[in-house]
Amino acid sequence: MEPAAEDGQPLTRPRAVTAGPAAAHGPGSGPGKGPRPLDLRAYDVKQVANEAPGVDVADRRLRGSGRARMAEAAEQAAGTDAAEPFAVGITVRGYETDTQGHLNQSVYLQYAEHARWSLLQASGIRQSTMVDRRVGPVTVETTIRYRRELRAGDEVEVSCAFVWGEGKTFRIEQTVRTTDGTVAAEVSAVCGLLDLTERKLLQDPRAAFRDLADQPALLGLADA
Repeated sequence: MEPAAEDGQPLTRPRAVTAGPAAAHGPGSGPGKGPRPLDLRAYDVKQVANEAPGVDVADRRLRGSGRARMAEAAEQAAGTDAAEPFAVGITVRGYETDTQGHLNQSVYLQYAEHARWSLLQASGIRQSTMVDRRVGPVTVETTIRYRRELRAGDEVEVSCAFVWGEGKTFRIEQTVRTTDGTVAAEVSAVCGLLDLTERKLLQDPRAAFRDLADQPALLGLADA
């Protein structure tokens, strides 16, 4: 999903805010052979779009610990549509690791993006169909929490669940887990659906996704 400001305008240079000395070097986690777990729970990386009018503050801010964010997402989902977790399997490749010997921090976003598009395709939404309809998913804000490092050859599952509320944005909650269930990373994003002609976020992305999908339940959307 392409990054976008909250008014729907695509970003050419998303602003990055980092915390923790390992953020620039690619922390992560994972058992694999000869594991040496590295606890990176104190490190947090955010890619945040410049603030713009038109989006609720609650949709804009992802705050607190991983548990707090998950609880917040569950609370937001109460009384709204929420999807059951969908997951794809990925093997960490050697060329995705960095000089520390673990998965580079930027690759987690690629894994998350792959899981999102896999979920959309499983629901019956192809990228070409969205282009034909002149709409496209965009990301307003992404928060990544690195929990354990991943190394080349590690097998992981990347989950993906849409959490719907009211308004122009929605949330996508994702977890990267190793085969033994260890959480390697948590990814939480605020997203929207961009009108490619008007270059503005659609007012009701739920209705648009429900119309596009053959199986909207996979996206946490009940049949109309």
